Amino acid sequence: MSSTTSIKAYDAMLQLAFARMQPEDLPEVRRIEEEVYPFPWTAGNFADSLANGYRTRVARDATGTIVGYFLILLAVDEAHLLNITVRRNLQARGIGRMMLGEAAKIAREEGMRSMLLEVRPSNLRALAI
Repeated sequence: MSSTTSIKAYDAMLQLAFARMQPEDLPEVRRIEEEVYPFPWTAGNFADSLANGYRTRVARDATGTIVGYFLILLAVDEAHLLNITVRRNLQARGIGRMMLGEAAKIAREEGMRSMLLEVRPSNLRALAI
């Protein structure tokens, strides 16, 4: 299953396509993770999430490049947004907000009543969203 969404990224329209994260996406996802976070998820964290059936998405631009991703754990009636990340050079363009909207859409479709995301106090961009 894949969906496409457009957002206004400054004065250029950015098309993003969402698709389930696949094992072959993990090397690029890990590169982004290591670029963005001082304490990144391990390859095992991502592999375990895929193996356990968590709801995952990668966001690709028109060239097919992964620009971000997220992972959701469903628990009773609450979705736990475990990780949501945008490539460092593409942050502050509305992509994170759009990805959060896609995550919320998935949670609603799965019958979740709320969504939880734990954010470090130092992550000012995430706190702003």
